[in-house]
Amino acid sequence: MRGVVIGLWLTGSVVGTAGAISCVADARVDLAATQSLNLLAHQMELTLAEYHAETESSDDLREGQAIAAFVVRVRKELDDEAALNRSIDDFTEAFKLLRGDRRTEWLRYMDAMENVGLIGEVADGLRELAIDSMSLEDDVRRYLTGLLEAAQQADIDASTSPPPPGSGN
Repeated sequence: MRGVVIGLWLTGSVVGTAGAISCVADARVDLAATQSLNLLAHQMELTLAEYHAETESSDDLREGQAIAAFVVRVRKELDDEAALNRSIDDFTEAFKLLRGDRRTEWLRYMDAMENVGLIGEVADGLRELAIDSMSLEDDVRRYLTGLLEAAQQADIDASTSPPPPGSGN
Protein backbone atom coordinates (compact mmCIF):
# COMPACT_ATOMS: atom_id res chain seq x y z
CA MET A 1 0.00 0.00 0.00
CA ARG A 2 2.95 2.28 0.64
CA GLY A 3 3.73 2.14 -3.11
CA VAL A 4 0.19 3.25 -3.94
CA VAL A 5 0.43 6.15 -1.49
CA ILE A 6 3.78 7.21 -2.94
CA GLY A 7 2.36 6.89 -6.44
CA LEU A 8 -0.59 9.08 -5.54
CA TRP A 9 1.74 11.65 -3.95
CA LEU A 10 3.79 11.71 -7.15
CA THR A 11 0.58 12.00 -9.12
CA GLY A 12 -0.42 15.04 -7.10
CA SER A 13 2.98 16.55 -7.75
CA VAL A 14 2.66 15.92 -11.47
CA VAL A 15 -0.85 17.35 -11.59
CA GLY A 16 0.27 20.46 -9.70
CA THR A 17 3.27 20.87 -11.98
CA ALA A 18 1.10 20.45 -15.06
CA GLY A 19 -1.24 23.15 -13.78
CA ALA A 20 1.67 25.50 -13.17
CA ILE A 21 3.10 24.80 -16.62
CA SER A 22 -0.28 25.50 -18.14
CA CYS A 23 -0.27 28.99 -16.69
CA VAL A 24 2.96 29.96 -18.41
CA ALA A 25 3.15 27.82 -21.53
CA ASP A 26 1.35 27.58 -24.81
CA ALA A 27 -1.31 25.16 -25.95
CA ARG A 28 1.18 22.62 -27.30
CA VAL A 29 2.66 22.18 -23.84
CA ASP A 30 -0.83 21.91 -22.36
CA LEU A 31 -1.70 19.18 -24.85
CA ALA A 32 1.52 17.33 -24.12
CA ALA A 33 0.81 17.59 -20.37
CA THR A 34 -2.70 16.28 -21.02
CA GLN A 35 -1.30 13.26 -22.82
CA SER A 36 1.18 12.64 -19.99
CA LEU A 37 -1.56 12.87 -17.37
CA ASN A 38 -3.73 10.43 -19.32
CA LEU A 39 -0.84 7.98 -19.57
CA LEU A 40 -0.12 8.42 -15.86
CA ALA A 41 -3.78 7.80 -14.98
CA HIS A 42 -3.84 4.67 -17.14
CA GLN A 43 -0.65 3.32 -15.55
CA MET A 44 -1.96 4.09 -12.05
CA GLU A 45 -5.20 2.28 -12.89
CA LEU A 46 -3.26 -0.80 -14.05
CA THR A 47 -1.03 -0.72 -10.95
CA LEU A 48 -4.00 -0.41 -8.63
CA ALA A 49 -5.82 -3.25 -10.40
CA GLU A 50 -2.74 -5.48 -10.06
CA TYR A 51 -2.38 -4.58 -6.38
CA HIS A 52 -6.07 -5.24 -5.76
CA ALA A 53 -5.89 -8.65 -7.50
CA GLU A 54 -2.79 -9.63 -5.50
CA THR A 55 -4.42 -8.55 -2.25
CA GLU A 56 -7.58 -10.52 -3.05
CA SER A 57 -5.49 -13.59 -3.85
CA SER A 58 -3.60 -13.20 -0.59
CA ASP A 59 -6.84 -12.80 1.35
CA ASP A 60 -8.27 -15.91 -0.33
CA LEU A 61 -5.17 -17.83 0.77
CA ARG A 62 -5.51 -16.53 4.34
CA GLU A 63 -9.18 -17.55 4.43
CA GLY A 64 -8.29 -21.01 3.17
CA GLN A 65 -5.63 -21.35 5.85
CA ALA A 66 -8.08 -20.21 8.54
CA ILE A 67 -10.66 -22.75 7.39
CA ALA A 68 -8.07 -25.55 7.28
CA ALA A 69 -6.85 -24.66 10.78
CA PHE A 70 -10.46 -24.63 12.03
CA VAL A 71 -11.14 -28.08 10.55
CA VAL A 72 -7.98 -29.48 12.18
CA ARG A 73 -9.01 -28.02 15.55
CA VAL A 74 -12.59 -29.32 15.23
CA ARG A 75 -11.32 -32.83 14.51
CA LYS A 76 -9.06 -32.70 17.58
CA GLU A 77 -11.68 -31.17 19.86
CA LEU A 78 -14.69 -33.16 18.75
CA ASP A 79 -15.09 -34.68 22.20
CA ASP A 80 -14.38 -31.46 24.14
CA GLU A 81 -17.36 -29.13 23.81
CA ALA A 82 -15.73 -26.20 25.66
CA ALA A 83 -12.62 -26.33 23.46
CA LEU A 84 -14.81 -26.65 20.38
CA ASN A 85 -16.78 -23.54 21.38
CA ARG A 86 -13.51 -21.64 21.89
CA SER A 87 -12.39 -22.74 18.42
CA ILE A 88 -15.68 -21.58 16.94
CA ASP A 89 -15.25 -18.21 18.66
CA ASP A 90 -11.62 -17.98 17.46
CA PHE A 91 -12.69 -18.88 13.92
CA THR A 92 -15.49 -16.30 13.97
CA GLU A 93 -13.07 -13.64 15.23
CA ALA A 94 -10.48 -14.56 12.60
CA PHE A 95 -13.06 -14.19 9.84
CA LYS A 96 -14.19 -10.83 11.22
CA LEU A 97 -10.59 -9.65 10.94
CA LEU A 98 -10.25 -11.04 7.42
CA ARG A 99 -13.50 -9.36 6.31
CA GLY A 100 -12.33 -6.12 7.92
CA ASP A 101 -9.03 -6.34 6.03
CA ARG A 102 -10.89 -6.95 2.76
CA ARG A 103 -13.24 -4.04 3.43
CA THR A 104 -10.33 -1.71 4.28
CA GLU A 105 -8.44 -2.73 1.14
CA TRP A 106 -11.56 -2.25 -1.00
CA LEU A 107 -12.15 1.24 0.40
CA ARG A 108 -8.52 2.18 -0.22
CA TYR A 109 -8.73 0.78 -3.73
CA MET A 110 -11.89 2.76 -4.46
CA ASP A 111 -10.34 5.96 -3.03
CA ALA A 112 -7.25 5.46 -5.18
CA MET A 113 -9.40 4.81 -8.26
CA GLU A 114 -11.29 8.01 -7.51
CA ASN A 115 -7.94 9.83 -7.53
CA VAL A 116 -7.17 8.25 -10.89
CA GLY A 117 -10.50 9.62 -12.10
CA LEU A 118 -9.54 13.06 -10.82
CA ILE A 119 -6.30 12.90 -12.79
CA GLY A 120 -8.40 12.20 -15.87
CA GLU A 121 -10.65 15.15 -15.07
CA VAL A 122 -7.62 17.43 -14.69
CA ALA A 123 -6.32 16.16 -18.04
CA ASP A 124 -9.69 16.84 -19.67
CA GLY A 125 -9.80 20.34 -18.20
CA LEU A 126 -6.25 21.01 -19.32
CA ARG A 127 -7.13 19.81 -22.83
CA GLU A 128 -10.13 22.14 -22.94
CA LEU A 129 -7.95 24.99 -21.70
CA ALA A 130 -5.41 24.25 -24.43
CA ILE A 131 -8.10 24.16 -27.11
CA ASP A 132 -9.65 27.38 -25.79
CA SER A 133 -6.27 29.10 -25.67
CA MET A 134 -5.57 28.00 -29.24
CA SER A 135 -8.86 29.53 -30.33
CA LEU A 136 -8.12 32.70 -28.38
CA GLU A 137 -4.64 32.90 -29.89
CA ASP A 138 -6.16 32.49 -33.35
CA ASP A 139 -8.74 35.20 -32.65
CA VAL A 140 -6.09 37.56 -31.31
CA ARG A 141 -3.81 36.77 -34.23
CA ARG A 142 -6.61 37.51 -36.74
CA TYR A 143 -7.51 40.74 -34.92
CA LEU A 144 -3.91 41.96 -34.76
CA THR A 145 -3.26 40.92 -38.35
CA GLY A 146 -6.34 42.82 -39.47
CA LEU A 147 -5.35 45.84 -37.39
CA LEU A 148 -1.81 45.87 -38.79
CA GLU A 149 -3.04 45.39 -42.35
CA ALA A 150 -5.52 48.25 -41.92
CA ALA A 151 -2.77 50.50 -40.53
CA GLN A 152 -0.45 49.51 -43.36
CA GLN A 153 -3.18 50.15 -45.91
CA ALA A 154 -3.88 53.54 -44.33
CA ASP A 155 -0.19 54.42 -44.66
CA ILE A 156 -0.20 53.27 -48.30
CA ASP A 157 -3.36 55.20 -49.01
CA ALA A 158 -1.92 58.29 -47.36
CA SER A 159 1.31 58.12 -49.34
CA THR A 160 -0.33 57.40 -52.73
CA SER A 161 -3.30 59.71 -52.57
CA PRO A 162 -2.96 63.23 -53.97
CA PRO A 163 -2.63 65.98 -51.40
CA PRO A 164 -5.92 67.56 -50.44
CA PRO A 165 -6.69 70.83 -52.21
CA GLY A 166 -5.35 73.86 -50.44
CA SER A 167 -2.63 71.97 -48.61
CA GLY A 168 0.01 73.82 -50.56
CA ASN A 169 1.69 70.82 -52.09
